[in-house]
Amino acid sequence: MPTVKSKSPKSKSPKTKSRKAKTIKSKSPKTKSRKSKSIKTKSRKAKTIKAKTIKSKSRKTKSIKAKSRKTKSRKAKSRKTKSRKAKSRKTKSRKAKSRKTKSRKTKSRKTKSIRKSKSRKSKSIRKSKSKTGSYRISSYTRSKAKKLNVQVRPSTRKGKKIDVFKNGKKVASIGAIGYNDFTTFSKQSKSKANERRRLYKIRHRKDSSKKGSPGYYASQLLW
Repeated sequence: MPTVKSKSPKSKSPKTKSRKAKTIKSKSPKTKSRKSKSIKTKSRKAKTIKAKTIKSKSRKTKSIKAKSRKTKSRKAKSRKTKSRKAKSRKTKSRKAKSRKTKSRKTKSRKTKSIRKSKSRKSKSIRKSKSKTGSYRISSYTRSKAKKLNVQVRPSTRKGKKIDVFKNGKKVASIGAIGYNDFTTFSKQSKSKANERRRLYKIRHRKDSSKKGSPGYYASQLLW
């Protein structure tokens, strides 16, 4: 039998090995640089994304702060308007109170002036009552005195109007100073004077019925 020679695997030469090692060496730094570049680009992208997110967050926070400031300013304005309204109300109430006090003061002044005038009138009446001979005898009483054959003079007695004399002797002193009679009422109105005369005659019926008495002369001379 012929002998078959077994083919032994070819052993690679050292040159081929060195070439492969060189190619591997030459390839490895390029792949490394590419990887580092991709990592750098990824880190840049991540940084840009972070920066964008930070900017968006800062913008949101700024907008929130601005909104809060606006709301605060609005609240402050509303508070100011409320305080102004409250002040205006207070001023209005104060004005109303001052008006009331002024009206009260004017009323009190009027009442005081009325009281003063009344007191002055009463004082003048008292003075006139205290004075003697202050009453002026009217023509009406003089004509009545002639009919009765009596003389009439202003009274020297305090608080009296007229002194009546008959045959030179004092008979009576009549009429109270400060009170009206027929002549004083007739200056106002005749109807009033007539009504007052009627009422006086009714009141003093007993005194006026006695002849020669002060009541008789008063009703005859003054009424």
